Amino acid sequence: MWVKKVLMALLPLVFATNLVWAQSPQQWSRFARESAEQGDLFATAFYYKKAAQADSANLSVWLEYGDALRITNDYQNAEAVYRYVFEHPLRTSDLDVSLYWQAKMQQHLGMYEEAEVNFTSYANYYSESGSFSKADAIQQRKSCQWAIQHIADTVDVEVKNIGVNSNSNYADFGGALLNDTTLIFTSLRYLKKDSSMVLHKSEFGERLKIMKAVKRDSTWISIALLDSMFYKKDRHIANASYYEPNKWLVFSQCPSYGNCKIYYSKWNGASFEEPEEFPDNINLEGFNTTQPFVATIDGAPTLFFSSNRPQGKGGMDIWYSIYKERHKTFAFPRNMGRNVNTKGNEITPFWNSDSNLLFFSSDWHEGFGGFDIFESKSNSLASMRPPANMGYGINTSANDLYFAEFPKDSMAIFTSNREGGMKMEGQTCCNDIYYYKIKSPIAPIIDTIVPDTTPLVPVLVEIEELNNYLPVLYFDNDQPNPKSLASTTTKSYYDCFHEYLLRRGEYLNEYTKHKKDAERDTAHQRITNFYLKKVEKGMTDFDLFCELLLRQLEKGDSATITIKGYSSTLAGTKYNLHLTERRIESLINYMDHYNGGILKPYLPHADKPIAAITFEKIPYGESKASPITSDDLNDKVNSIYSPDAMNERRIEILHVTKKESPQNDLE
Repeated sequence: MWVKKVLMALLPLVFATNLVWAQSPQQWSRFARESAEQGDLFATAFYYKKAAQADSANLSVWLEYGDALRITNDYQNAEAVYRYVFEHPLRTSDLDVSLYWQAKMQQHLGMYEEAEVNFTSYANYYSESGSFSKADAIQQRKSCQWAIQHIADTVDVEVKNIGVNSNSNYADFGGALLNDTTLIFTSLRYLKKDSSMVLHKSEFGERLKIMKAVKRDSTWISIALLDSMFYKKDRHIANASYYEPNKWLVFSQCPSYGNCKIYYSKWNGASFEEPEEFPDNINLEGFNTTQPFVATIDGAPTLFFSSNRPQGKGGMDIWYSIYKERHKTFAFPRNMGRNVNTKGNEITPFWNSDSNLLFFSSDWHEGFGGFDIFESKSNSLASMRPPANMGYGINTSANDLYFAEFPKDSMAIFTSNREGGMKMEGQTCCNDIYYYKIKSPIAPIIDTIVPDTTPLVPVLVEIEELNNYLPVLYFDNDQPNPKSLASTTTKSYYDCFHEYLLRRGEYLNEYTKHKKDAERDTAHQRITNFYLKKVEKGMTDFDLFCELLLRQLEKGDSATITIKGYSSTLAGTKYNLHLTERRIESLINYMDHYNGGILKPYLPHADKPIAAITFEKIPYGESKASPITSDDLNDKVNSIYSPDAMNERRIEILHVTKKESPQNDLE
């Protein structure tokens, strides 16, 4: 099966040569595979079409033809081919995935009702349990429902194509302002072509390059390479942005798709210097590291990028790394967290330092289809709020990426393969650069959160002020380490939290399945609210608590943290006592690994810490559980899946008190 290369928005748009003589289906398929290996995707689709037409009963070839059309964003024809495969009487079970892809193409085409039905059917009857396609079908069904509700809420901005002088018939994307009059962007464009758009042989395998355009009045002209060093015959160079304070141009360099590293080149006042690679802790060998953007946060350069490196949440995730002046390098990267990153792909990050907003694109968060642009407000980099969709008009059912905001120029720039752009193959084949004028206030955003006027991270004077930010954390039934009498665990609360989120659908189904009409709606809302306002909020509160605690520890303050635990009443007293001990231990384990171990030097096992954390543990077991919560194991609806039972399975940080630091103890 094809890999979804659109993740990188690096689509090599090379055209098929004219092979018109008769060939066998096997030969056409061989030509297609060879073209795919060379990155010639339009030729791949062309040859698979020939092979499919030559053998109409070979549904595997038809599926490959549909995949080739999908990769080139030919949604209309791909939908028809996938439908042909799925509805064919000779279809076998290994071709059931065609229904999933048909639904995806319908979603791209804005056929949300049809896509919703097909996603549901695929998830229920044709998908493999535990597969990504099943999970994605369930998520995209939700997106279709969301899109139907919000498509009429068009954002009040006038989106324009940036112009034919910058956008070619090929791929142009990732626009950013170098200064008031210079636009830089990535392009794949060809010079030697005839009127039929057939490429000259010398330009086969052409690579992506960084271009510039100069603005004259309201038109971008003088299209040229930014610098000859940003064009190489043996690799793609793309995704450039400029960090003014350090005069850095940061960009991706990719010898092949899915194998990128990020570099920077410094402007010396006259020219760009020879590019340097970011350190190995950023460019992790064997993984894809791309789409860099640098912003100043709390006075320090902070690098954002997208990568599929280990410890992520799904496919491509957004990561950040703070520049450490003392060591003259970037720190080990941290994941942006579960509110931003998902099982799907999050890419093309942009940080607005004026508003403390992260902009990015995702193909998982609820949207209009493909990649949508989202914004997320921050309490801190370690505590991002759930993202808001930027709204229809900025987003479409096609792919919308590379959002960048330039308030000084009252301009927002992004990339899309929506209908209406400069195309040479179909209506949605290729990326163009778009822009709109930023209004004051900024255009409304669907489902956005009321702006928060509090500081990015609250400033505390005394460590006891942490008692204003105490989190409560919730657990799935009998977690961690079910059916155990152990009082300790190696499991982190993060793992418990993530697994609990994955069971949200099960809790909804079990708690509502015997209820009807209004009672069912109320039950559904209770579970939804519990996950949102307690489970997810608890983790957000805990991340903020850890960030505030760290700042006090860095000042030399030591703290005693008192934690109490609860459980439901399903098991015996001794069992539940050990269970709550494990739950408290999982919280401490999370703190040990928090943000790459940044709290580790202050934890009890640290060697001669400057400041220290001491834990006072109060494992209550079920002795404090509400008497109205069911303890009948045969009544799982109320003893496990009800919000009342869910509320009992928790731990609380009861209070924080200041203690003398280790240095003072020694004296």
